[in-house]
Amino acid sequence: MSSRNHCSPQEFSERSGLSLATVHRYLRSGKLPFVQLGGRRHRVLIPCDALDLLLKPSVNEKPAEPTFNKPSDNPPPMSGPQPRWLRDPPR
Repeated sequence: MSSRNHCSPQEFSERSGLSLATVHRYLRSGKLPFVQLGGRRHRVLIPCDALDLLLKPSVNEKPAEPTFNKPSDNPPPMSGPQPRWLRDPPR
């Protein structure tokens, strides 16, 4: 693995404009490919062209449809007892 083809998370953060925390979050979730030549707890290298993979939508991915808040979209009731102020009528 040549270092010209790969960059550190800090360098990738600077090149992409993403924060370092976001880069680490993407690495943990699998959104960014990476290589660790020494195994766990060693240096993480990200392919420099991974930014193109992030920006390009996958073939199977459908564009997101807009969601609208409808009155019928009420969330299900939470589990557990209701608070007293909801149970008891006002005096």
